[in-house]
Amino acid sequence: MSEKLGIAYCIKADTGEFVYRQRLGGTGQVYASPVLAEGRLYYLTRSGHVLVLAAKPEFEQLAVNDLGDGSRFDGSPAVDGNRFPVRSGKFLCCLGQ
Repeated sequence: MSEKLGIAYCIKADTGEFVYRQRLGGTGQVYASPVLAEGRLYYLTRSGHVLVLAAKPEFEQLAVNDLGDGSRFDGSPAVDGNRFPVRSGKFLCCLGQ
């Protein structure tokens, strides 16, 4: 992910060959480290959007969730089973089923 341009990249680790480059658009700056869980990549933007991508060689955006509370999201999500605690400048949120 290019944090300032909103572009997701998939690159073959053994050759460095690009598999895809896909602009996500309108999501804001990704500041936190991405999280991989259950075959999905989770990206949290500073504005509170959670981008969910399938962790596979074909681009597939599964969801965009807006947690925006008017503050900045600077921390990386944690993983606790099937829950993701996320901290903003105001609140501690928990995503999950």
